[in-house]
Amino acid sequence: MESTIWGIKINHGSQSKVPILDNVYTQLTNVCLGEISGQEPTFVKASIETIQIEKINETTAEAPVEKSSVILGVLTPSKIEQIQINQQYSPLNTVSIEASGPNDVYISGNYIDISDDDEEEEEEEAFDEEMDEQQLTKKLMEVVSKK
Repeated sequence: MESTIWGIKINHGSQSKVPILDNVYTQLTNVCLGEISGQEPTFVKASIETIQIEKINETTAEAPVEKSSVILGVLTPSKIEQIQINQQYSPLNTVSIEASGPNDVYISGNYIDISDDDEEEEEEEAFDEEMDEQQLTKKLMEVVSKK
């Protein structure tokens, strides 16, 4: 699966869950105001729950959940109506976005296939190894040519 774009609307004064899918990372990339209803700032906050898979209880098969929150931004009509962000979540996360203020907010982002990330790491490792071999060959050639 290649990167797929998604988006949701959060009505002012309410909270909506981010659609997190299995086997993909969910990336939040943009926050913007919808139709302007008031001139006061609108605060956009993410509440995140993360399953602590490494602390799973073997007998009950339950894992503790860590809760956190982060302010994604403050949007103000005629000043800052759109911001770019970079938040990435895994299938182990549950994320809810809240818009506090007079205006509705739109959040967009994309889904990134988890296996794509693994493939990129493998390609980088192979490139690093290749560079090391090239550097070694170059040094050997320098030593041999000096003799």
